[in-house]
Amino acid sequence: LIPKELPFIAPLPEGSVVFLYDRERDHVLGKSAGDEFAERNPAMADRIFVFDLKRNKGHDIHGRLWCQLLISILLGRVAAITAGPNCRSWSVLLNRVVEGKSPPVRKRSDPWTYAGGSETGPSFWQNWLDKESLLLIKPLFLLVVAKYVGIGREKPVAYLLEHPEDPEKFPERKREFLSETECLTPNPSVWDTEFIKQAEVFLQGECQSFDQGPLGHYARKGTTVFTNLPISLEAVSYTHLTLPTILLV
Repeated sequence: LIPKELPFIAPLPEGSVVFLYDRERDHVLGKSAGDEFAERNPAMADRIFVFDLKRNKGHDIHGRLWCQLLISILLGRVAAITAGPNCRSWSVLLNRVVEGKSPPVRKRSDPWTYAGGSETGPSFWQNWLDKESLLLIKPLFLLVVAKYVGIGREKPVAYLLEHPEDPEKFPERKREFLSETECLTPNPSVWDTEFIKQAEVFLQGECQSFDQGPLGHYARKGTTVFTNLPISLEAVSYTHLTLPTILLV
């Protein structure tokens, strides 16, 4: 997380709003969050930064971009961060038993360590898991650094991090994708980790779980956000269609 050397990289400008892993959308899914935010706030165009590898190969958070973000945070240049990292290795669909398919690579009791079961060497899978885990850990690390360097400042860095809802929060929903036998295996979730629980306390944020469907997604898609924004999304679902009041600051 801490580079041995920080290369000379121009930091982001004061008051930057950063959208991480915010890929361009198509005509079905509509605009990305960053693109829509920029469209609605043209006066901030020079301070809105949307990063995703699908947009630009230079947008790799494991490369120079990480150094730029870290320097920008240390200098107090970032006003807000959002991130919705890849979640392939956490998917409930990995619990499907299919002939010739490897079992899940994470387990609920220790999701950070390769769970085994693949013919490919364990070091390969552990490295792959680490890179995907860091997609979530790195934004949180930036927020921890921001809190330390921002002590005494009027406003903390605003943040919203998104990842799929813990499948074990509503285990009956797993039956939409898995057999009764497959449902018996507890699914890993980043929201069940001690890491997130400690981050919630230290960063004074809140986890809110809701269905994306009532808010415009093409599927129900239960998700969870960790945020310090004054929003109320908890329990928005197809069985509770009262939409939340969202305060924009």
